[in-house]
Amino acid sequence: MNDFAISFGKYLSAIRIDKHIKVNDIVNIIDCKRISYYFYESGKIQFPLFFLPKVCNILSVNIDDAFNLLSNPPKYTSNDEIDFNLLSNNIRTVRKNNNINQILCAQKLKFDKKTIYNYESGKAPNLLFIKTFCDYFSIKPSQLFYTKIQTNK
Repeated sequence: MNDFAISFGKYLSAIRIDKHIKVNDIVNIIDCKRISYYFYESGKIQFPLFFLPKVCNILSVNIDDAFNLLSNPPKYTSNDEIDFNLLSNNIRTVRKNNNINQILCAQKLKFDKKTIYNYESGKAPNLLFIKTFCDYFSIKPSQLFYTKIQTNK
């Protein structure tokens, strides 16, 4: 597993422990197996994107700060659900606003073209992709998740 996944999992674990929240409390809310959640926190398994908003809410962690791996993040108050149509449209819009085709985007981000195509077509991206994409294009994850990004004219 990559360093980001391990750091991300350990970060969420530290916040959970610091706030005296039990794993059982989280897994019951997000409907996940306890062992799977332990693997997410240890970085042995990539943390699923669709759990991120719910876990951030439970831990009172701002989604942008979660990606930046900050300690003491402010309270996160957005929705628990991800609109994958909005997310995929925003990924496509950001790429197009920067005048980059899918092939060049894949090269710059070090992902294959099919991955870019899939994520722009509504397939759920993984956390590493979101982190890499946001870092490269200098945008906050919350912009991708919750704001309709306008096309440059």
